[in-house]
Amino acid sequence: MAKKHQKSVSWREKRHQRDFVDPQKVAKANRERYRRTKDATFKRANDIFVDALDTGRDRRVYVLIMNRFKSGVRYATYDSHPEEKWVPAAEGVKKHWPRSQKRTPDDYKNTAKKKDNRIRNSLQPTLKITKPPLLEF
Repeated sequence: MAKKHQKSVSWREKRHQRDFVDPQKVAKANRERYRRTKDATFKRANDIFVDALDTGRDRRVYVLIMNRFKSGVRYATYDSHPEEKWVPAAEGVKKHWPRSQKRTPDDYKNTAKKKDNRIRNSLQPTLKITKPPLLEF
């Protein structure tokens, strides 16, 4: 008999359900997740730049991550053209035409819900037969 699909639970909910009691493990897990996410972000930025090279387009990719600690701030950067000048000034980007795309975290809030709905819809049977046909001999 085939297994029924269980509702998937996000890693964040699973972590809250386990409720770590050791603060050192929690801190280590948070640091490791940040490191992996940062590395994946920089790899994706580099993929965007390499794609531009492959298609013959001129594309500059700049990523800046500012991590604020109690003792100060630490920056992590990716620059596709390190020999050139850093990012254009914010005023220059605002005045540029065509207008630049500005994204905020609010633009990505509902992506998890949409993904859950797509998964849920893909698991539903597409064809329902209420009663199998009778075979007559």
